[in-house]
Amino acid sequence: MKTWRDDKGREWTIRLTLDLADRVLASTKVDLIPDDNDLRAVLGLCFQNRKLAAVLWECSKDAAKEEGIDKAAFLDSLDGSALVAGWEALKNETQDFIEAQNPKIAELVRAASDAHLQGMEQGLDMMIEEIRNGAADDAMKAAVQQIRDEMHQALANIATGSPE
Repeated sequence: MKTWRDDKGREWTIRLTLDLADRVLASTKVDLIPDDNDLRAVLGLCFQNRKLAAVLWECSKDAAKEEGIDKAAFLDSLDGSALVAGWEALKNETQDFIEAQNPKIAELVRAASDAHLQGMEQGLDMMIEEIRNGAADDAMKAAVQQIRDEMHQALANIATGSPE
């Protein structure tokens, strides 16, 4: 079982079972325990806030209802930090579920997950660095200028009857 806190300080527990995985799959189309142990869908949830929130709700709704918390109130308590905490708990609980079945496979899945996350992090770092350096702006400006120049040339060719 893994726990996480929402932005109201409430603690939520994720206990992955086959029943919970089936309910999450039915309601969100996210397979927490895919037959091929490919957890990219779970890892990718960190970039899909609404889908992650839906998965976290499905994992927490029984406890929430016991506390008199409806879906709207639950979702209202999911700020960026809470989403990250919920995602980490979900990811770790999913990895633990697989590990309980077969430690060797879990080790491979954990290594693949770590490599996938590291690749995503490197890609984001590169994007952020390009934005910071203005390279993205410069590249965009250059592309727009090239399109503009090509359009002007095409219009000039049309006006003069020149093929190109």
